[in-house]
Amino acid sequence: MEFSEEFAVVQGSLISVQKTVGDLRFLSSKNGDDSRINAVVDALRKIIAGKGIEAGTKLDAKQDQSLRRIHMFLVLNTDLSVQEKLIDDTNCGHIVSCAPSLSKDLMVELIWHLSLHKYTYESIIYCPLALGAELLDMILDKIGSVGPLRALPIVEDLSKAVYCKYIRLERFHRTDMNGTKLNLYGYLKSLLQYFVNPNLKEVGNVSPQELYRLAGFAMRCILSLMLSCLKLYLNPLDQELDVAGVYDMSLPEFCDAVENKEVTSKNYIDELMSACKNNFCAITVDIWLFWAECDADDANNDRTLQNEISEAMYLCSEALKEVRNGDAEFPLSGELIAMLSTMAVKPRDEVDEIREADLELIIKNISDTSKSQRKWFKALLGLNEFIVSDERCMECLKNNLHLAECEDVKVILEKIVATLGSIPADQQCSKIKHVGLDCLKHLSLEQQVDTVQWFFVTFGNGVSFLMDDFHLVATEAFNKAVTMTGKKEKFFSEFLLLCMQSPAGVVMKILHEGLTNSKQVPLMVEVLECLNPVLSVCELDEMSVASGNEKMSLLMSLLSSVMKNDLSDLEKSNFVNLAVTLINHDIVDGSVFLRRCLLPALHESLSVRNWSQLLLWLETLHSFTDGTVTSCSGVAECPLLVVLAQVLEVSRWNILTFSGGAVSVCEEVCAIVRNVMKTFLGTKATEDREVRWLQTKLDKFVSPLNKRYFSKLWTKFGREWASSPCNLIIFPLEVMQNDDFSDDSNRKALELFEAVENKEHCILFPFSKLLPLCTAMEWKMLAKGMQKMCMGTEDSAPQIHIFADSVLLLLSLIKRKGIQENECVLSCLDYCIRNLGLILKDEEISHLKSLPTGDQVKIFIKILHVLGQLPPRIKDSCSIVMFNILIEFLLEVMNRSVLEKKCMNGVDEISLYSYIRDITASIGVLGNGEPLQVFSRKLLECMELNDAH
Repeated sequence: MEFSEEFAVVQGSLISVQKTVGDLRFLSSKNGDDSRINAVVDALRKIIAGKGIEAGTKLDAKQDQSLRRIHMFLVLNTDLSVQEKLIDDTNCGHIVSCAPSLSKDLMVELIWHLSLHKYTYESIIYCPLALGAELLDMILDKIGSVGPLRALPIVEDLSKAVYCKYIRLERFHRTDMNGTKLNLYGYLKSLLQYFVNPNLKEVGNVSPQELYRLAGFAMRCILSLMLSCLKLYLNPLDQELDVAGVYDMSLPEFCDAVENKEVTSKNYIDELMSACKNNFCAITVDIWLFWAECDADDANNDRTLQNEISEAMYLCSEALKEVRNGDAEFPLSGELIAMLSTMAVKPRDEVDEIREADLELIIKNISDTSKSQRKWFKALLGLNEFIVSDERCMECLKNNLHLAECEDVKVILEKIVATLGSIPADQQCSKIKHVGLDCLKHLSLEQQVDTVQWFFVTFGNGVSFLMDDFHLVATEAFNKAVTMTGKKEKFFSEFLLLCMQSPAGVVMKILHEGLTNSKQVPLMVEVLECLNPVLSVCELDEMSVASGNEKMSLLMSLLSSVMKNDLSDLEKSNFVNLAVTLINHDIVDGSVFLRRCLLPALHESLSVRNWSQLLLWLETLHSFTDGTVTSCSGVAECPLLVVLAQVLEVSRWNILTFSGGAVSVCEEVCAIVRNVMKTFLGTKATEDREVRWLQTKLDKFVSPLNKRYFSKLWTKFGREWASSPCNLIIFPLEVMQNDDFSDDSNRKALELFEAVENKEHCILFPFSKLLPLCTAMEWKMLAKGMQKMCMGTEDSAPQIHIFADSVLLLLSLIKRKGIQENECVLSCLDYCIRNLGLILKDEEISHLKSLPTGDQVKIFIKILHVLGQLPPRIKDSCSIVMFNILIEFLLEVMNRSVLEKKCMNGVDEISLYSYIRDITASIGVLGNGEPLQVFSRKLLECMELNDAH
């Protein structure tokens, strides 16, 4: 304990007053030193007043600690027998005798006049008993000269302090503590005698009424003491105090005397029960009736001594019942409980006051911090009146919503709903809604979710909390999302309040945000995860499945509604990511979404040939089949394959119905079918009923070109997939279908190809008929199949001739029919030329480089010829598409090193110039546009390079 400034002030004051009144060690009221004692009291009272402490006022923690330290300073400078032992104490030795020494009488007077009793009791409890015992003796000596009424509360507090001290000593399980405990027990017995035989010397000749009054106060004090000690017996730790080192001293707690007799806490309680019983037995009818008319204190609160005593009896009897249920036996407990119960009255607590209070008192006490404000707030909510429509109640609610718990908020919302149904929609209605929304803000996020969910379960969508500024507040909330960092509870809370106003409005804004800003999708998903318990109970039942039992959740319904709109390109680009994320986070049920939203949207777009929308739904469906969607089960492959076959049939074009959108749809469907077929057949070891059903369905409407994607439904089980025998019409499909022509099951196509004479010409017609209907992938598959087939035959001619000649035949047929100006035909031709370029580049370049120069020139000229036969409207655009491929081919043909290599094999310079001549003559088919100029420049560059060498 450090020597603080306040110690120096007290030290200086004592030194100063000693100079005036004389040595403080010898001051005593018994010697007639009252005036000098008063001078000391006044000097110290000024110091205390300087700290803002006034008699009767409540102390704050700092003031309380200050008085505690001043009291200990005075004790350590009092003429006590333990002073010499304390001088060497490391914690307080520097304070002992650092000021004028005080007499014991003076110290007691200072305690009395400066109201330091509380700190004396603390010193008895927390200081070593050698010091506490001297303080006890000082106070007991003073009590002998004090009137009984004044002495009783002091005796009560001293008795409680003695018992608290015993509880602290009881922790030391040592036999040498028995003497110390016995000393304390002796003090308690002496103190209890004041309740049984109070000192009546100071009373003099008094009337029986005065004696009845004294007996009443004694009874009240003994009951209060017993209740306090019973509580400490049940919960010993309740008496602990954080004294911040003020009472830390090194003196031992035990005394030198060794006693065999052991005193326990039970002995203390037994002694208290005995004293209480003796006092109770002294109560007569006259005394009891007198107490009914005797005021409990000077305060005008209509409380009588009988009220105080009867209620104290009730509390003691309840505490005794709890003690009796413990392990220790108390012989007097049962008898005392029976005695007390005859006069006991349950105290009128705050609950009783609340039960009888009117509206005015309830509103008043809600704002009274000395009351249990939350209880009074609940009382307001318990009123039958429409409290939210009363101006005073409304104001009280608004100002005290912080007191509301989760169940209270539900009550408020119930009352608001009832009120809104009985008043017109006006400004008052808006105020009431504001209260309902504001009360949610004081709950935790978890409680808010629970409450809003409960609201929609209870009231559905029939009650609207929609405010006029909903859209403005929602916009501000979404603007915050852009810069959202750190804790998100408050952000989510704002969305819950918006959801309370309009769940559909919030969901639509979230979906819009996710569709227009891909970076916000993770945050929007977090918001929906927070709102999901609420949204799951907000259902719309206008959409139902055939069973009629299934409802769509609000989110699912609104997502379906969004899918029916014309989405912008930006929204389309983000839709798949948003949908997949919602499904994978279990916010949207994937199987329900597939069945209720995606497939109906796909059917709708297919029926009106809206290729861009259809492609979007197919891309979303693709996510279900390629593992992107990880949280979905129950996808029925069999009906899904039928749907995909229908889409494939509708999207498959002919030369007069060609559409770029249809091509994209067809390519996407083909990719999905491959995934689904792999999954479906992976579970089929035999040709079961489901497989046969699917075979029958597909046979009814699927064309051979599309059916090849489903061919394994037959070939896996050793059956023919094509209804027609293998002929030149089916031949290209067989080529696309099979990867290995050495397999016995795939040799039919190979045998047909080997048996045909003049192969290239025989297959041109089926190829020219098929190629305009094929996707780019199918062109590649056909080229790859033909290459493998030719590897198994003696025919090793470049396959690019077949594709180029097929396109030439196609162009001839188009001209013959006079449809070369048809927009669909032109688009189809443009697509075919692009695919021909892919075949030339991706499948044939590596093979062409090994061909003789003459063969290379023939292919180059043939491609130029194809370009030359194109309708003028698409000639330039197609030539530009083929530009890079042909330039690479031209450089290969004219490369001098290749020419030199070929010359050694019999190719002379005359042949070289004939190749140049043929090429020069052929590029004229390109017309007079930019492609001709570019090719001409490149040809001249090659010729100049050749001449230079």
